[in-house]
Amino acid sequence: MRFPSLVSLGFILAFNACAFSSCAKPKPSEVSFFAEDGSSAELTAGNDDSVSGFLPLAKDGKLRYSLKRPLTLAAYSALEIEYSYEGPEADRAVVFSLDSEPSWALPPDASFLGFTAAGKTTVRYRFPITGKVVSSFQLETKKIARTVTADLLPKDGPVPGLQLKSVRLAPRVYGYSISDNTLFLTPFVYFERGQDAIRFVVEPPANFPLAGGIGAYFLASSVPGKLSTGGQEYRYVGRANTQGDSLLSFPAAALPANPFPIAYESKSAPRSFIVERSRAVPFPEEPITADPGLILSYRREAWRDARYEVFRWECFPSILIFDTANYEVQERLFKRLAFFVEKAGYRGHLASDKDIAGLHGWNAHDYRAEDLAAFFESARKTKFPLNVEERELQRILVAAGLVRKVLVSDGTEAFVAGTGAVISISRESAEYLRTLFITHEGFHGIFFLDEEFRRFASERYAAFDAESKKFLKAYFDSRRYDVKDTYLMINELMAYCLQQPLDLISKYFGDTLPTRLEKDEWRKTMLPPRGTGILPYPTLSEAFTKTASDFDAYVASRWNMRAGRAALIYQISRTKAAR
Repeated sequence: MRFPSLVSLGFILAFNACAFSSCAKPKPSEVSFFAEDGSSAELTAGNDDSVSGFLPLAKDGKLRYSLKRPLTLAAYSALEIEYSYEGPEADRAVVFSLDSEPSWALPPDASFLGFTAAGKTTVRYRFPITGKVVSSFQLETKKIARTVTADLLPKDGPVPGLQLKSVRLAPRVYGYSISDNTLFLTPFVYFERGQDAIRFVVEPPANFPLAGGIGAYFLASSVPGKLSTGGQEYRYVGRANTQGDSLLSFPAAALPANPFPIAYESKSAPRSFIVERSRAVPFPEEPITADPGLILSYRREAWRDARYEVFRWECFPSILIFDTANYEVQERLFKRLAFFVEKAGYRGHLASDKDIAGLHGWNAHDYRAEDLAAFFESARKTKFPLNVEERELQRILVAAGLVRKVLVSDGTEAFVAGTGAVISISRESAEYLRTLFITHEGFHGIFFLDEEFRRFASERYAAFDAESKKFLKAYFDSRRYDVKDTYLMINELMAYCLQQPLDLISKYFGDTLPTRLEKDEWRKTMLPPRGTGILPYPTLSEAFTKTASDFDAYVASRWNMRAGRAALIYQISRTKAAR
């Protein structure tokens, strides 16, 4: 369904300029006009009604305005008209005309999007303009095909009319936002009501483009939905335990280069759905906000640095996610940290490149703020030479508040822990591993931040049977984890249980991992007796499946995440044209 008054008025009406030379002497207007930078511009009224900005709808009429000094427009500008409709319905609509631009009918409410009007509401209607200068504009009534009987018109009550409040230049966007007291609306957005869902579509014509990178965001509820754009489809699973709506963003590079039409479909309408040009975000000081599922499909050619990109997890803003071009870049950022924080025999020590040259770090990483601060403080105290990427990492962490600088007694700046965590994956990993790694590392990041989650994981580890725990330590020891660190063991048990869907757990722990240890003369003694069924180690399968199910139920109830999925958005289809 499209805005009916626009349809009935021909959507974009021909402009009929006011002959200002025949107007009365201009007077100062009470209506405000703002430039795009927020500064006010002097506005004069062309007739008496224009002084107050009230346009009666019971008869034909006009409001006429001119700017004392014409304003030059930026590229891809828009004009936002703030107004409210007063009194009962009338048989006239209001049309806004700007200099030589097309004219636009001003909707009285959001009923053209399927929202029921409730009480007096301020409307902010923003539409695109293409000219280079604005100097004058007008509002006038137009007869519409609505029957209003004489007894509905006011006698002693309020006169039906439009109260113009302000006009401002603004960046071009498309979509809508619904709140209790204000409606933000634009043209080129419409809805279609299906049997089980409502579909909102943003589709501007070619002559009113949004140039550059185009992103979308909406206020999403706990109700799942689907975003379709340029041959791609994304599933939004909804959020658990949300109090009201929460913002969900689709960064420009997560969408195809030609995204229109962009449609969102759900059983309930989001209160906001906006499509806009993405602003330039400085690298590396400001991470790009995104859900982990969108980072996996983020277009690499849009990275701000060819080596790596930095993201901020939308649900957990103090968790930064690094995606690197390859393992070499990832190692320059994090390998030394891996040995300093987790590797047996190296923990707490800064290793030179020569010392660890033949050793493997990790293909994915996770670090809490306390360990990050300890690493950089140790390097500061010992004057240890950090590489280029490690120094960049330090600046990123300080800018994001994960690491803080404080003055110490000798007048120098020391590094102390802030709040948050860092995780990392690489484009060199196969696609299925990238999904597994971002899930595994993502749950590590949440573990670092959430005390209740850590308590739950500690309880599961304590309840884990001795035989399975002995195997777990043997396996982690083979991976060069420091198995004497109980905090680390609890964290890794949790992440290994949640890194893949539940239906893969049984074989992974009942076959894949323990059979790897059979080739190790010492560690194979940590395995339980072999079984005689399909799985060689059924007791491990049973123990880990039970524990993984417990973790899965927990993260589902807390965050609507699941074993195998830390993301709330994931790509479900991609056409050949979109690849």
